[in-house]
Amino acid sequence: MLLRPFTPAAFVAAFALALGCGSKPPPKPVEPPAPTVEPEVKPPPPKCEKLDEHCDAKADTRARVAHAELYVTPVVGWVYAQGDGAMVAQSSDSGPVMAFVGYDEDKDPKKDAAVRDAALVELLKAIGVENKPPKKVPWKVPNSAKGTGDLKLDLWEIPAGYARGSKKGTVVVVAGSISDGKGALGVSFAPNDDKSADDAIMKSFESLGKAK
Repeated sequence: MLLRPFTPAAFVAAFALALGCGSKPPPKPVEPPAPTVEPEVKPPPPKCEKLDEHCDAKADTRARVAHAELYVTPVVGWVYAQGDGAMVAQSSDSGPVMAFVGYDEDKDPKKDAAVRDAALVELLKAIGVENKPPKKVPWKVPNSAKGTGDLKLDLWEIPAGYARGSKKGTVVVVAGSISDGKGALGVSFAPNDDKSADDAIMKSFESLGKAK
């Protein structure tokens, strides 16, 4: 059998066919996976149990009073701590300060006075106020009888004999029965050179009430 001549046109067609059969389209680039976005984890709110948590009191703050089913609104802007031993609030480490606690009353007046004395000593220690020379509050003779807040607490004001650091000042104490067998006690200290918080301290005393 005679071979047909291989024309240039046939050669071009064959070459094109070979190229078409032998080449493959380049693979599509693989898209990188989208980055995983971790959800933002917010830290839990502070428990406000220590002053170094820097919890600032607001107008609607209800700080828990230790050993009593009570709340109190500290002076707005003060740092407060609702600890297991006492509720403490202060304007600064050397400025006005206050503290509150509940205590178990005693039907015997002398024993009840001793209980109050011991509770007051612990509160003064908690707020760094010294009582020198040591003196006791005349529990039977308040400056204002049952005139403070909804709980009708008695009030005593002692203008001398107390100091916080290098500053001398006035101590105000409120105390009284809040329920059968239970009492509450609060104390504040204001340096003689800083009476700016006197009215606010009294409002805080008056806010002392049943826990909500």
